[in-house]
Formats: sequence, structure tokens, C-alpha cells
Amino acid sequence: MLGKLIKHELRSTWRIPALMIGVLMVISLVTGGTLALLLWSMENGRGWIGLPFSLVALVLLYYAALIAANFGVVLYQAVHFYKTMFTDEGYLTHTLPVTSHQLLLSKAAVICIWNLTCIIGVFVSVFLLGGSFMVAFAEEFAEIKDEIMYVLRMGMMENWGGLIVSLGAMMIVSVFYSAAIIIGAISIGQMLRKHRILGAIGAYFGISSVVGLLSMIISTVIMFTSLMVADDVMRVFSIYTPTYLVMALIEGLASVGLYFLSEYLVRRHLELE
Repeated sequence: MLGKLIKHELRSTWRIPALMIGVLMVISLVTGGTLALLLWSMENGRGWIGLPFSLVALVLLYYAALIAANFGVVLYQAVHFYKTMFTDEGYLTHTLPVTSHQLLLSKAAVICIWNLTCIIGVFVSVFLLGGSFMVAFAEEFAEIKDEIMYVLRMGMMENWGGLIVSLGAMMIVSVFYSAAIIIGAISIGQMLRKHRILGAIGAYFGISSVVGLLSMIISTVIMFTSLMVADDVMRVFSIYTPTYLVMALIEGLASVGLYFLSEYLVRRHLELE
């Protein structure tokens, strides 16, 4: 039954996130193509005056699309969760022959899927745009190739592999944390019967602030301690490995706590509009 719930959620939520990510991809391709066209025209002495202005406009448009894709997908998922769980649509949702655990788990899984898809889309768009810049400025990159290789070799010697793993762990956990905080904040907010939306917004920023402050305090202690004992400037990079792991642990614990709190509120204190 859980699989059917997830499939239904995916079918009902795919259009808007897919559109936002698709627009981001198109803009990144157009921006990269415009950059290549600009440099081609300059190398061939054509001097197209309109292209530099167009490139600046496209870069700004790409930046706006990047922000819209990140926040738009999250906002859409939050609105969808609220409407299908705590408004008139919730009466139909809660008549399904499933437990509150299955219901919340399916919605959390779909939110995680779209969050992860959005992150992958952002990375692909940045790669496409960055690749266009690297191709366009191939000669400049060739001149600093030796310096880049030196930094990479030093990074391998200083265990950048651990840094990459810890950063990856934090990013994966952040996908679940993003879903958990949406579900948790809205579930807490529905307890305020006359101010549900304000309650959800307040709960969201309150939870984010507490988790962020706790992560910052612990991370600052770790970084300060590591800096005190570091015997080489390059070893400073190793500070971030335990920092990212601690942040992942804190967000992971917060995600589990928010999920079970939400499940309890939905099961015991459900209030529909």
C-alpha cells in the first residue's frame, strides 16, 4: 500500500517541480550558448554589441531561475502537503485505509524525491554553465593547469576524500531534513486552529533557528579546536570533515524527531478545516 501511495503522490505533484527544473536547464543551456557565441564573434572580429548585454541579462535570469527552482519546489511541496492533509481535501485523504505512519511516510518520501531531483538538476545546470565557461576560456584555464593540479594533489594528501564523503553525507541528510521540517512545521501549525498558516511559518523558522544555532555552536567549537592544533595551513581543510559530519548528525536526529512528532500529532490531534 505504501508503494501505491508514493506513486499517487508522484503523479499528483510532478508537473510544477518538473517545469521549474526544466526551465532552469533551458536557461543554463541558453546562457552557455550565448557565451560561446559571444566569444566566437569576438575571435572572428564581428563585435556583436548586443551579445554582452544579453549575456549579463541571461546570467541574472539564470540566477533568478536557480533561486526559484530551489525555493519554488520546497514551497510547492509544503502547500501540497498542507492542502491534502489539513484542509477540505484532508477529509478524503484520511478516509484511505492506511495508517498515519504510511500516509506521512509516503508524503515524506515524495518530498525527498523532489528535493533530491532539484539538487541534481541544480548541479547539472551549474555543470553545463561552468562547462561552457571552461570551454570558452580554455586558454586561460590551460595557463593555470599546473596550479590546479598542485592544489588537487595536496588535497589528496590531506584526505580530501573524507571531506567529500562528509559533505555528501550532510547533503543527503539535508534532503530528509528539508522534508521533515516541512511536515513537522505544518503539523505543529495546524494545532493553532485560527492561525494555522502563521503557526506553520513560525514553527518552521523556530525549528530552523534552533537546529541552525545548535549546529553553529558545535561546529564553531570543533573548528576552533582544530585550528589550535593544526600544524600546517593545508590541514585547515580537514577541519570541515568533522564539522559536516556533526551537522549531518544534528539534522538527522532533528529529522527523526520531527517525523515522529508529526505522526503523533496527525494520529492523536488531527484538526481539519
